[in-house]
Amino acid sequence: MFCPVCSQEQVNDQVKKCSSCGFLLSGVAEVVRNGGKLPSERKLDLSGIPDSPRILGIKQGSLIALVSFFIVYPIVSLVIIITNLDPDLARYLQWLGVGIGVLRTVYAVMFESKYPNNDLSGASRSKSFSSDHP
Repeated sequence: MFCPVCSQEQVNDQVKKCSSCGFLLSGVAEVVRNGGKLPSERKLDLSGIPDSPRILGIKQGSLIALVSFFIVYPIVSLVIIITNLDPDLARYLQWLGVGIGVLRTVYAVMFESKYPNNDLSGASRSKSFSSDHP
């Protein structure tokens, strides 16, 4: 690869700066690898990135609240009508489920990490165990 500023030939494509003029070559090497496309022009693929614990907790809390409000409440109401139990029981159970969902969501927002946990992957665990044990 050649420096685009001074045309100095570089030793390899891994060089970060031009040895002659000091021009940063890391972006140039990436453009060459991408066939002339800038990094911002590439499509961002987020399909392989796992959700963070915070996002998972928010999803769980929302699901608990919605299920208790739209599924549990009508079922309990039907059971109460059929068995002639106290009608307030359905409302108590509904708000208990909604409250649990809201508390789960609040816990996730306040205490859980917003970054996906990649430290527990099998590759890093096997490396650490293989280096510790013969």
